[in-house]
Amino acid sequence: MIDAAAIAEAGERIAPHVTRTPLFRSEPMSERHGADLWIKAEHLQRTGSFKVRGSANFVHALDAAEAALGVVTASSGNHGIGVATAAASRGIDCTIFLPSTASASKVAAIGRLGAEIVTVDSTDTADAEAAARRHAERVGVSFISPYNDPAVIAGQGTIGKEILEDAAEAP
Repeated sequence: MIDAAAIAEAGERIAPHVTRTPLFRSEPMSERHGADLWIKAEHLQRTGSFKVRGSANFVHALDAAEAALGVVTASSGNHGIGVATAAASRGIDCTIFLPSTASASKVAAIGRLGAEIVTVDSTDTADAEAAARRHAERVGVSFISPYNDPAVIAGQGTIGKEILEDAAEAP
């Protein structure tokens, strides 16, 4: 289970590598729904997505020996961009497995970040993930799950931590 302490630790670890995005109240949505609705502007994250939070936490938690081997993941785009960004910030190798239908703009962004790109002849990200996991096991590198890893989940959880902190200070 991911607890508040793990999320706080992740927040400290990733602070130099992510943008603390603003939280703002949406007047039109609040009025329309009769509730006080707030928006966390994760689209302003340096990668355009919250996915860099979990990736950065995983990558920056690796010990030196693990980092020296590099990392691998599978993605249809945003997680791959997050992993490539985190790996570049630490100067480690990374390989991203993508389905053949991945967005060209996201593939290009991953490539600009210096990641090795492996395209899997499938439209299913699950096939890319299976190939990435086999590759990680074969070459002995860390696989970064986009959704099923405690470090990734704790990193993503920093969004909630920031929401609670910022909402407490909101007018």
